[in-house]
Amino acid sequence: MKWRNRIAARAARNRGEAYFRKNPDRMFMVRATFPLEQEGWTGGEHVANPLTLCIRHNRNTPKHNVVAFSGDPAAVPNDETFLSEIWDHMRAAHTMGQGGRLEISASQHQALLSSTGHLRGAI
Repeated sequence: MKWRNRIAARAARNRGEAYFRKNPDRMFMVRATFPLEQEGWTGGEHVANPLTLCIRHNRNTPKHNVVAFSGDPAAVPNDETFLSEIWDHMRAAHTMGQGGRLEISASQHQALLSSTGHLRGAI
């Protein structure tokens, strides 16, 4: 990992720690990658679409679990129930050997939004 990617990763980790200290009742957060941080996730390869990170706070340790997926972070509600569902979906996909950056189809995203009360009625 290049030194600038390490610096970006450290800055991102510090922001995550600050977020969870400020919001002790939260277990999940969602955000876009920072520019140099995205390079670290993609191995320096250019990615046309932004990466979204779902970050899970481990309450007993200072570490966080992070999963990246393609998509606009504005389309992901920063809601505990939704993020818990999406985390479970991504963990299951990773367990089935789809590791790395995961893709979530529009229909899967719609089903998750619907199941957590963020989508009402037809689109």
